[in-house]
Amino acid sequence: MVGGDQDRAAHGDHRLRLAAVGGHPAPTVTSAPTATAAASPTPAPSPTPTVDQLWELLLPRLDPLWGHDWPQAIGLLEPFRARFPDFAPARDKLYAALVSYGADLIAAGTPEQAVDPLERAQAVDPQRGEAGAALLALTPTPTPEPPPPPAPVRLPPRRPTPAPVRPAPPAPVAQPTAPPRKTPFVPPAAQKTPFVPPAAGRS
Repeated sequence: MVGGDQDRAAHGDHRLRLAAVGGHPAPTVTSAPTATAAASPTPAPSPTPTVDQLWELLLPRLDPLWGHDWPQAIGLLEPFRARFPDFAPARDKLYAALVSYGADLIAAGTPEQAVDPLERAQAVDPQRGEAGAALLALTPTPTPEPPPPPAPVRLPPRRPTPAPVRPAPPAPVAQPTAPPRKTPFVPPAAQKTPFVPPAAGRS
């Protein structure tokens, strides 16, 4: 078998040489086409999830924290709202979490720590009044200072009241004095007591 193949190959080469000598072009030997590998299909891009879908994915992580761990719940809600600031459910949840956290801090006796979450809640939704009312309740009402005493009124020096002037009584009118009456002179003899005779019948 091998020897027969070699004879046929030699015979074929001899014919090719003969054809070339006779002026005929040698036939062109073309190689068989090489099979190319089929191109793999490009995978289609995955659709971008909507904000509602992302919110639904967040809720299962948020629900166990609600009412039990406000800082962790706020930590989940703040990045979501920063990414979607106009998404109302996230805004309302964040506002409620911040106000509730502030209320718990007040109830625990640390009102000074409640100021920060309440101010953040006010910035999240200024239209709502719960955070503002809580902040107002934390602000101590200043005690009004008593008004200063009125300045003393200086009265003019009091002048002594003059004693009422009583009119002087009218001067007595001098009555005309009657001239003294002259006693008539009686001579001594005339002053003797007259003799009175003893009464008749006297013994």
